[in-house]
Amino acid sequence: MIQTRVASEVAITRKENIVASLKSFPEMQDRFIPVINHLEEAIFILDDVIACENKPGPQKIIIDTGQIEFLIDLNFKLPKIAELMNISLRTLKRRMQENHITVSEDH
Repeated sequence: MIQTRVASEVAITRKENIVASLKSFPEMQDRFIPVINHLEEAIFILDDVIACENKPGPQKIIIDTGQIEFLIDLNFKLPKIAELMNISLRTLKRRMQENHITVSEDH
């Protein structure tokens, strides 16, 4: 648990250093926005892991919402996405709701 917290703090510090470095190259900032977004998502996942480790009971499954969105964009049906991610359909739908991911009725 302590190692995970340290990893999260290191990741946040490194991201802040990268952002600070990019400010010295304003003409390049647009190219690095996707990288910064991925770093922020990784930090969010680490923070979620830390929060889950501190709770009693079964651990919350960490699900990459980017994968869900990607599979939806490829027109996968929700039951197939749940199967591919090795989670229940109920868990998939709950996480989609938590992350404001919507799909059409035919999914």
